[in-house]
Amino acid sequence: MGGCVRRLSVIGAMISKPPEPARRACKATLHTNLGDPGSYPGLIESARTLLEKVIGITVDGEASAGFTSGATEANILALYYWRRKGRRRVVAPATAHYSVRKAASLLGMEIRTVPGDPEQMLDALSSGLDDRDVLVLTVGTTEEGRIDPVEEALEIAGRRGVPVHVDAAFAGLVMKWLPRPVRLRLEEPMGSVAVDLHKLGEAPMPLGVILAGEDLINELYFEAPYIPSGSQFGVLGSRPGCPVFAAHASLHYLEQTYGSFKGMAAALMRAADQIIGELEPYGYTPTRKIETPIMCLQHKLGREIHLSLQRIGVKAYSCVGGRGVRIAVMPHHIYDGELECITYYLKLAASPFTSPVRRGGWLES
Repeated sequence: MGGCVRRLSVIGAMISKPPEPARRACKATLHTNLGDPGSYPGLIESARTLLEKVIGITVDGEASAGFTSGATEANILALYYWRRKGRRRVVAPATAHYSVRKAASLLGMEIRTVPGDPEQMLDALSSGLDDRDVLVLTVGTTEEGRIDPVEEALEIAGRRGVPVHVDAAFAGLVMKWLPRPVRLRLEEPMGSVAVDLHKLGEAPMPLGVILAGEDLINELYFEAPYIPSGSQFGVLGSRPGCPVFAAHASLHYLEQTYGSFKGMAAALMRAADQIIGELEPYGYTPTRKIETPIMCLQHKLGREIHLSLQRIGVKAYSCVGGRGVRIAVMPHHIYDGELECITYYLKLAASPFTSPVRRGGWLES
């Protein structure tokens, strides 16, 4: 079955394990406040150059950008902007992240859910968008890593004059180089994009980016007269500045490790295929063809797999109503050798000889 040289406590998390250079950079700048960047030497320049780099990696053409605590805040900010512009309804697939519903609720906006299946989604959009709406699409859904039919949906939204926000929290840094590439240009109806750097960017939490046109970004600054800059960006006030410095080190490390973000995208997809290949003989099957380095693996034992893992001492993210295991392949899984640990514990949980569910006792790992 193979072994594992380290102990994993969780399978399926999308949170980075920052490389050593990033941890050093963060430790040296723990005192800095991204809510007041002008008071800390180097933070404004570091923030500016990092945003420029993320824009270049993520979208085609020009864009403005601002830092968020993650895609949840970015989703709230994007919908806040469109609510101020008179939009009162959020249209999103059923597979959208829960933060989209949270944002709609916080902003007092109606939410209309359309099917997650691409064909049904496009049919629903073709007959049901109007001037009340803002459309939210996802590149890398949380449960199965789906890519919504962005290009086709943008065409429909453009005909109806409906702005679009894309939640690319997980896959934004690699979406240009996935098997089904997604290339976004911030021109109508494309309004904004959310990307997390504490996911595939391997930066410490919390750090995300919202990319949009200059008008949208400018409207997300709020007056804060007591600090030197006089304003703050986004929902939060004080927030750690160290992830910005660390993200520079993380992105550089990833480029050095994989050659480029294109190379990293290819490595992540190869690793996802490797996991599927190793686990299929143990009864795990993906719920759908993978499009991003996220997969939902279901097993005939269903929830018993999670019980087995818990008794081993490992927690796992679930999918398909708890009957499957969600795996998000992270860069550190490859360069830190954790891929074999993921497959090792999942094989162990599915084994009829060692599963604690079927043995009725505790499994020594």
